[in-house]
Amino acid sequence: MIYVGIDLAWTNKRPSGLCILNDSGQILFWETALLEDSDIVAIIQKYDDGPLQIAIDAPLVVPNENGSRPCDRLFRKHRVHGHALGIFVSNRAFLNKTYGMIRGELLTQILLDIFPQCSLTANPANKASCIIETFPTALVYGLFPELTPIDHKVKHKKPYAHYQRDMRRLLLAIESILRETMNRPTILDQVENWIAEINKKNHKHIEDAVDGFLCAYGLYLMDKGHAEVVSFGDEENGFIVHAERR
Repeated sequence: MIYVGIDLAWTNKRPSGLCILNDSGQILFWETALLEDSDIVAIIQKYDDGPLQIAIDAPLVVPNENGSRPCDRLFRKHRVHGHALGIFVSNRAFLNKTYGMIRGELLTQILLDIFPQCSLTANPANKASCIIETFPTALVYGLFPELTPIDHKVKHKKPYAHYQRDMRRLLLAIESILRETMNRPTILDQVENWIAEINKKNHKHIEDAVDGFLCAYGLYLMDKGHAEVVSFGDEENGFIVHAERR
């Protein structure tokens, strides 16, 4: 099984984070870059060997013209290890007006065409190829409860040092996981460099890469039975799949 995590930018004019794990949890590809949909497909094809799970941080099914999706409302009522988390409200009017597209929908259709073994599902089953929508901010709380509360994304509500410190805490936890899964020295060096060098200028670049990893790692843990699958909504009206450590 290959696990693909995509922190998808709203348009191809902004960088996306992409991370691919093998069946042992080792990183095959990890990068933040300006990526066309065709670039994302080509990278996945390079590592695709049959069974394939893809998790995307972006709304994939948005039937509602205005307001919020039922899955968004359900998620806001959920508590992730006791924490209430906000979530982006998705509707067609806002996304099309602001970004000129609903990129997650477009990419999903391309992926389903190119990788026919995958299905778009709100209820991923172990060892089954699939595409899901997920939410990395919640995955931090679901997979690293010992770190919470944590603010690894800059929101300009607090001094930058607060967000820098919390991102370093998360990166240290990720580094520990990568050592346990025997990742390549170049991958470990990359994380160590991020820990040492993170600042206001490069924070978003690192954040996108981290979110891509979280999407892939959540899939990996759910597929291995190490995290509970928590699903909100359905394939017709929109859905979010979340992972919480058992």
